[in-house]
Amino acid sequence: MFFNHISRAKYIIFFPFFLFFFFLPESVAAEEKLIVGVVNNAAPCSDYRQGEYIGSSIDLWKEIATETEIPYEFELIESEAEAIQRSQYGDIDIGLSCVNIISSRLEQSDTALNPEFSVPYKEDGLAFLSKKKEFGLTLVLKKMFTNKILQRSVTLLFGFSLLSATALWFKNKGFNHRDVVSKNKFHTFFKGWMMLTMGNGLEELGEGFITTSIVAFSNIINLIIVSIFVGTSAAVVFEQDTISEGSDIDLIVTKINQGIVIEKDSISEVWLNRKIGSLIIKDTDKEIIKVKGNEELLRNLRNGKVSNILAGRERVDYLLSQIPVTERSNYYIDADMKNSTPQAILFGFNLPSYFHKDINDVILQMRFNGKIDKILTKSRIN
Repeated sequence: MFFNHISRAKYIIFFPFFLFFFFLPESVAAEEKLIVGVVNNAAPCSDYRQGEYIGSSIDLWKEIATETEIPYEFELIESEAEAIQRSQYGDIDIGLSCVNIISSRLEQSDTALNPEFSVPYKEDGLAFLSKKKEFGLTLVLKKMFTNKILQRSVTLLFGFSLLSATALWFKNKGFNHRDVVSKNKFHTFFKGWMMLTMGNGLEELGEGFITTSIVAFSNIINLIIVSIFVGTSAAVVFEQDTISEGSDIDLIVTKINQGIVIEKDSISEVWLNRKIGSLIIKDTDKEIIKVKGNEELLRNLRNGKVSNILAGRERVDYLLSQIPVTERSNYYIDADMKNSTPQAILFGFNLPSYFHKDINDVILQMRFNGKIDKILTKSRIN
């Protein structure tokens, strides 16, 4: 009897431990929160201001989490590249911003863990936010003096007239007309050279068939060179900002010569590198500046270090809105690129597959019923 009581006591004592070990882990797992990484300073997609996570991707995720009843907590991440890297190694479960799905991210050779994405919830292209050209006498003169065609035209004009003046000098053993002859031979030659260059008083440089032929030929060449000079000068002076309609290659060459700033390790950098990979760009001292965050993008544009920002169209619209109203008329959105890439939520390597399915199902349903469009539109307005 005594041993029976002991046996019962053992069951009574160990029964609570049985419940603890078999039921408590399940409840703990149910309460475990997903780590959702949010890329900072990437508005309008994602940002962190005054202790609050904001942006279109944040609004979308909150709706998805409500529909799926997924518990989560946010964690701030400094760049999209960092979010991708941390998702590959399972440091975060979800990554939020305007994350683009591109082939280079799906086939990364430097790691065995390629990033995983949800089904796309929207698409976005690239565009330039450009600074309008300033006008003024000093700027016009600077542009004229640095224009390669104008420099070569002036060189050819004076060079060819010098060659013609030299030929006439040796043919006629100097310039002998009283209106040309000066105190010394150098002044006489210089005066004849300038007359050929300007096309004035040519009849005073000598007579005869050969002399007349040299003067006439020189005059024709000078007329052609002057026409090129005048046409190019007019193009430089009256050059205006227009929405670019040429090929991507022509546009890129122009923009690089003006200066471009882009987000480091972004879709802009990938696209630009692919486009200029086969280009040989000469006569430019401009570089492609790579920075992190909206503040640095705008700072480089507004201080005149570059004339263009290349970014997603949605982000370009936002950046323009962040320029003070008094300055905004000095900038314009130029050239929507003929490209479009899908954007999605980033999945962490350790995120269980059933979360993939639940999140993808909600995204597809929200795209079908138009709810995603409403969320994104509301985010842009806010």
